[in-house]
Amino acid sequence: MNYLESLSLVHRDLAARNCLVEREGSIRISDLAMACEQYRDDYCHTATGLAPLRWWSWESILTTDFTMQSSVWSFGVTLWEILTLCRQKPLAHISDHQLTTLAEKYGSMATSQQVWLPQPLLSPPEIFDLMRECWQKNPEDRPTFQHIHLFLEQKCNTTIYHAV
Repeated sequence: MNYLESLSLVHRDLAARNCLVEREGSIRISDLAMACEQYRDDYCHTATGLAPLRWWSWESILTTDFTMQSSVWSFGVTLWEILTLCRQKPLAHISDHQLTTLAEKYGSMATSQQVWLPQPLLSPPEIFDLMRECWQKNPEDRPTFQHIHLFLEQKCNTTIYHAV
């Protein structure tokens, strides 16, 4: 995503289902899941076609506009998915209509400290803090992918250093 950001390319369906992990550990971001029957329930029918609303930022749900900041929001949801071992669907307990209502409420609040998704059991606090940064109400307050990349790289190096 850092590379896509450097090219100013916005991904409208960033989710674990669209991440292909290669043998050596590199990850390819795709957009193939919509064509797979097993992911049919991740998309809902909207006036503009099929949409993965549970991964979209609140402003994308309401306007269908997409920016790099809305991709950062989706990245936070994707991190959440990974740390739930992809066994939970984001906001699975509410309907698509309730999700739209939640996005409207979130967007209309003067300030919103609401956490979009709960902390996964496997999530270290600092990674959940990163997710919460990705879900900031104001898109300009969300980190860039360059910032996210540097943070995760530093986190990995620190973890490896302490493990040795």
